[in-house]
Parts: sequence; structure tokens; C-alpha cells
Amino acid sequence: MKTALLIAIILLNSSISFAEEILVVSSNASNIDKVTLNQVKESFLGNAQKTDQGIEVIANDRKSSPDDLRAKFYKTVIGMSTTQLKAYWSQRIFTGRGYPPKSSNDLTDLKKDLNENKSFISFVLPSELDPSMKTLLKVEVK
Repeated sequence: MKTALLIAIILLNSSISFAEEILVVSSNASNIDKVTLNQVKESFLGNAQKTDQGIEVIANDRKSSPDDLRAKFYKTVIGMSTTQLKAYWSQRIFTGRGYPPKSSNDLTDLKKDLNENKSFISFVLPSELDPSMKTLLKVEVK
């Protein structure tokens, strides 16, 4: 019985310490040093955002991503499924209130886009992070 309890405690602790994270990133050459969760959310919903230093923050979406990263990002940060997000953007476009963020085709394009526009922010898995990017915010997946 004690062994089973000990194993359960170890498994619980290991699952907590290995919670999945999504990193909000920008180009390593960007002047953006940090963003809040609300700034990220509003930026990805098409609402203009600036950092505390007055630097514009522009969302750059991903068309494809590993492990359902895009769906997890939108569910965790925005609070919408990808279906709800499509409906949101359909309404915004129809009413003339905005367009969805630019999207990168893959990780290679994302790195290129981040380097070309220093105001862009996007999201990656920790395993996708490389020296051309810097982490602005870590988001624990719910």
C-alpha cells in the first residue's frame, strides 16, 4: 500500500513538473523584451497593442504546427477553439472591423517573418526555439 502511494506521489509530481508550455516569441533582434498575456490575446484577436515601452506588437499566426500547437495556443490564450476563431474572423471581416493576422506556412517561414518584421510575435514549442528567437512569455497549456 505504501509503495502504491509513493508511486502515485511520484507520478503526480512528475506530471506537474512536465506541464506542456507554449512560448510566445519574437526575433532575437526585436526591441520587444516582454509582453503580457492580455497583450498577446488582444494582438491575436486583431486589436492593436503596444508594449510598456511603446513598441507595436503584431501577431503572426502559424498555418501548420506540430502537436496541434495552434489549437492549444488559441484555446489556452484566447479561449476559443479553431472553429470559434474562424467564426470570429468571419464576423470581423464581414463587418469591416479587421482581418486575421498574417500566417507563416511553417517554422522556416516563421523564423524568416520574425526576422523581417521586428514587431511580430508568434508561438512555438520549447523544442522549436532557436538562437534567432527570444522568449517573451511562457504559457502553460491548460
